[in-house]
Amino acid sequence: MTGNAAMKKALISALMVAMAALAGGVAQAQSDSAAEAPAEAPETSTEAFGDWTVVCVESTPRTCRMTQRLDIQNEQGAGRLLQVTLLKNPEGVVIAMELPFGLDLRSGVVIRFDENDEIPLPFTTCYASGCQVIAQLAPEHLEEFRNGEQMRVGFRAMGQEQTLVTEVSLSGSSAALESLPEAMSPESAGGE
Repeated sequence: MTGNAAMKKALISALMVAMAALAGGVAQAQSDSAAEAPAEAPETSTEAFGDWTVVCVESTPRTCRMTQRLDIQNEQGAGRLLQVTLLKNPEGVVIAMELPFGLDLRSGVVIRFDENDEIPLPFTTCYASGCQVIAQLAPEHLEEFRNGEQMRVGFRAMGQEQTLVTEVSLSGSSAALESLPEAMSPESAGGE
């Protein structure tokens, strides 16, 4: 065999080995891609309680929240004005309210259950979907919520003196709250 032929044979052999390795690598990459595919989203369930909807994620542990959304329609279009969500945590009940942009964040939000005292709450953060107020409800305010007929939410548009007030129905809220599972503490959930 001439030097040229030997070199050609070695080159072909090396090429075959490289192709085999590449084919194995592609198969491994496809296998890895399949392993990295996102898991299926957990199943959710919903149940209506008056004007409230309870949404649960059926996982371990099962997590639930109750929510009510108020939409607005005007000459500029339609969209969410306010979404109120409550959920249980180990310390009690948390209320989260999502409001649109364009509000005076310095003045915060005021809530009032029926004719009880106003409860001032600061804005917590803003996301792409709007600004949020997140707060733990004190036991006396939780009792007002459970026994109330309506919650008033007051806020100000940026640059405005007048407070805008919207009303949230509390119809079904007590039953919705009772349906929420008790929150697990990190210790009971296996945390440290």
